[in-house]
Amino acid sequence: GMSWFMAMNLALASVATGGFSYQYESLMEFETVYVEMIVIIAMIAASLNFALYYKIYQHNFKVFWIDTERKAYFWIIGIATVLITWNLCYTGYFDAATSFRHALFQTVSIASTTGFASSDFNLWPDFSRYVLLLLMFVGGCSGSTAGGMKVSRFVILLKVTWAELRRTIHPRLVYSIKMGGRNVPPVVVGNVTRFFYLYMIVFSTLTLLISLTGLSMLDSMGIIAACMSSVGPAFGIVGPTATYADVSTFGRLVVIAAMILGRLEIFTLLIIMRPDFWRVKRNW
Repeated sequence: GMSWFMAMNLALASVATGGFSYQYESLMEFETVYVEMIVIIAMIAASLNFALYYKIYQHNFKVFWIDTERKAYFWIIGIATVLITWNLCYTGYFDAATSFRHALFQTVSIASTTGFASSDFNLWPDFSRYVLLLLMFVGGCSGSTAGGMKVSRFVILLKVTWAELRRTIHPRLVYSIKMGGRNVPPVVVGNVTRFFYLYMIVFSTLTLLISLTGLSMLDSMGIIAACMSSVGPAFGIVGPTATYADVSTFGRLVVIAAMILGRLEIFTLLIIMRPDFWRVKRNW
């Protein structure tokens, strides 16, 4: 029932994981499963690693099933969908079918950092909103249009943590971190751990700053997580049915910093802000 112009804008916003299209900032006005399923497919496709598509083109579809990051991403979406479905159904917010429908859509929307909404998740139970908050941190796969910390980094961090736990029990254990059957160089592992550490420092600092405007803890965390991951809507005064118009001037400056830091991968922006970067000619 929508025009070709609206359909094209909706598709572009989904594939680019932008989350907003002309005239509509959510899918709550459509109320059709058909549209939601198409948008879900587009959001997932855009949040997968584009290099994976090239590998499929070069070889065959088998590489899609054995890709470690893709499997982890689908597991994250599946587990989050089940948890939110159970919570919405258990609390009586929706029936079972409707709970699954909205849980799946919002999980994919937040995980892909698209920001579409099929329901006002700002009114959902705290457990469901907390799961969505965690998804904002993870984001999509590396090499995609999605934001967030990227699934590959979390997979490496989890493998490193598990390996360290095993080495605590077996001190002489020698281990290697693998992704897609290949060893991850120690330099890459070190860079991932440093990125995670810096990301959490920036997140904590910006959350403290924006909480000075009078926002609650969950609202402050949600706004910074949403902006650093380029999700868009968060919780409280910036929920899926609201805008950032009610955020104070100081709060908007903090939000701008969060969006820039999150989109430019933190290290890039912090490096170019160092005076010695501009003094050394070889950087160019």
